[in-house]
Amino acid sequence: MKKYLCFAALFAPAFTYAETVMADPAAIKDGAMRYQSYCAACHGDAAEGAINAGREISIITDSGGNQPPDLTDDASLYGTSPDDILAIIENGVPGTMMPAWKGRITDVEMKNIVAYIHSRMGGMAQSSIEKLLDTGSQPRNPEQSPYTLVLSDYISMPVTGDLNSESNTLSQISRMNFIRQEPETERWFVPDLNGPLYIFDDKQAAPVEYLNLKSIFPAFHDSFGFASGLVNIQFDPDYSKNGRFYTIHLEVKKNDVPLQPVQGPFKSLDLSNYKVTKTIETPSFGNENGFYGVLVEWQDSDPKNDVFEGTARELLRMDMNRHIHPMGALSFNPYAGPGDEDWGTLYVGIGETGSGGMQDARKLNAQRLNNVAGTILRIIPDLKKRTSDSSLSENGQYRIPHDNPFVKLKGARPEIWAYGLRNPHRLIWFKDNQNTPQLMAFNIGQVNWEMINIIGKGKNYGYPIYEGTQLMMPGSVERDDDSVKMPVMISGVLPERYIEPSYPALQYPHMAAIGGDAISGGYIYSGTKHPELKDKLIFGDMTTGNIWYSDIASLVDANDDNPEHLAAKFAFTTTLREQVESTYKKRGGTQLPLPSRGVIAGPGRIDLRFGQDRSGEIFIMTKSDGMIRKIEDVVDREFKN
Repeated sequence: MKKYLCFAALFAPAFTYAETVMADPAAIKDGAMRYQSYCAACHGDAAEGAINAGREISIITDSGGNQPPDLTDDASLYGTSPDDILAIIENGVPGTMMPAWKGRITDVEMKNIVAYIHSRMGGMAQSSIEKLLDTGSQPRNPEQSPYTLVLSDYISMPVTGDLNSESNTLSQISRMNFIRQEPETERWFVPDLNGPLYIFDDKQAAPVEYLNLKSIFPAFHDSFGFASGLVNIQFDPDYSKNGRFYTIHLEVKKNDVPLQPVQGPFKSLDLSNYKVTKTIETPSFGNENGFYGVLVEWQDSDPKNDVFEGTARELLRMDMNRHIHPMGALSFNPYAGPGDEDWGTLYVGIGETGSGGMQDARKLNAQRLNNVAGTILRIIPDLKKRTSDSSLSENGQYRIPHDNPFVKLKGARPEIWAYGLRNPHRLIWFKDNQNTPQLMAFNIGQVNWEMINIIGKGKNYGYPIYEGTQLMMPGSVERDDDSVKMPVMISGVLPERYIEPSYPALQYPHMAAIGGDAISGGYIYSGTKHPELKDKLIFGDMTTGNIWYSDIASLVDANDDNPEHLAAKFAFTTTLREQVESTYKKRGGTQLPLPSRGVIAGPGRIDLRFGQDRSGEIFIMTKSDGMIRKIEDVVDREFKN
């Protein structure tokens, strides 16, 4: 059996269940649809295998390039019966990313998947299968909403990419990753992953470079990876008084490259008190961690002009198993005010740095509380705040609230607020029906599911043992009649202590008709221009550019840790892909139709992001063409005058 052998490695002609299933067109049709939903992300579109389908599959990349078998390869016909294949579907393959599907889909659905694979292996012509499946017509999306979003251009960001490059990231027009409105002004701050931090407002002809981290940090890393470089910016709640804001960037480990920053062209930058902090280690188990994620506090002495004048202070440095899924999200509770326990408390979303796809001990790093990979942290950057009910961090650069959930658990990182997440790269806040502030994370999946998690104190969201509601590693949980429990891990397992997994409030599959490749993020609409969107979470998928909404009330209702109870989403109609492809070409893009590709998106990633102003209006960013757009209109196609 091959190392990555899943359910389709070996075949034989005999079935112990009725052979009519294997020739039943309805069974094959259903199996093809199930295959697209559950299997194609690893094994490729139309059972061709990921390499033959010509698509980069993150799970394979994360696992060192090991390729699952080509399901149509005659060399795999060694005589194992389809019942053995069915058993592999049911039970998975321990030690690989092939999950167990028993209990997640029905026996009939699993048999139909085998029937579909058998139809390919049995020589059924592809044209016959296409006719059977009617693949010439677009499948109906049962979640289609009546709304069309009309998007208009707002601003073009400067070109920072190498448009002649065939790199996944360098050929993007602009790698803007966030857009933040400055407190109490009309200015926007936009970090570009390639290094610049721009500012602009409606009165400016073009964005102005305010800082450039690539010029300041010699070890700055942006040369590959979709989230490498200047990842994020967030303003301090007291920014209008103290001029403080926070950034995340990546650095590479090289013996000949210093970690201490330099002034570069920014002569008003004072680095005299900047100290490189002690690294929070990410377990490597003898392998080399080659990158850092770095959180920096900046203080501008005169934030009213377009030039940075002030100091920088390193708050936190962690090392990373790989350059992907880094520290990414920064958020303060906007509902907290002076005197509240959450005032000035920073929440930091951190990905598992690629460990979840590794087939060694690093795989479970997001479950280990002795490191910060795959977590959300809760810290106090201001050393003078909450001194009576917090403790100084190990590196002396921030404080840790005493009410964090793992402060008293020996060996655990006291900064951790929640864990078991693959890549919670976007965090937003909202109030539930009890008027209680809630933190929401947009969490990128790996194999089958993209997730929205409502984050609770001390909760474990399961990854990589779970992906969303799907159990990926059955041998890693304990079951009884009423619940499933997971061991609490520090460096190893503490069998005397268990925790029940927490599930998303919403998830969508890696499936063309109703899903996508990677959840982008979003905001709850609170503006006045488009009343149709009131109290709706507007979010989307990075690569495809699909944009959906979900009613906030349904998300709150689904936050009950019942894996069978999830909120629904509804798709907007847009012309975003056409707009992005047209603008990319007009701005000099050469990797037509767009740079890079996705499993579901196919050739060309839109690379969708969202922003929101203080009035609650939502903006759409697309990195591939370097554009920021606004929602100009919301058209109800079912409304007739």
